[in-house]
Amino acid sequence: GDKSALISYVKNYIYENFDQNLSLDVLGEVVHLHPAYLSKIFKEVTNMNLSAYITDIRMQKAAELLEQTELKVHEVMELIGYRKSQYFSRLFKERFGVTPVEYRRTVKKDLSNVWLPKKGISARDAFFDPLAQLYLFG
Repeated sequence: GDKSALISYVKNYIYENFDQNLSLDVLGEVVHLHPAYLSKIFKEVTNMNLSAYITDIRMQKAAELLEQTELKVHEVMELIGYRKSQYFSRLFKERFGVTPVEYRRTVKKDLSNVWLPKKGISARDAFFDPLAQLYLFG
């Protein structure tokens, strides 16, 4: 219905603007709704808190940048819209079980780009999927 279309729009906006200030007030203005009401609808439609969703998108983006670029951790952090490195590291570790530095070390280590794509498994998938790990490293 209208609610799910609205939430799709909000999700897309978050995805496109993950590095910007995405406070409830800002998002409320974007869709012309009271922040508390937007928050309530988002939870209703997605079963997820809006702030948790934003954090999740940002962490996925951080993982992607750590994996695919040579940017320093603090540069990645700033690119996705965080200012405090301890806070960023904690959120990242809560999401992925390792710190940003450990994550990069793991996905960059011993992953010959010659054969990974052939098997159709990215380093990141292998890292988070025990079955893929068996397949690759077993």
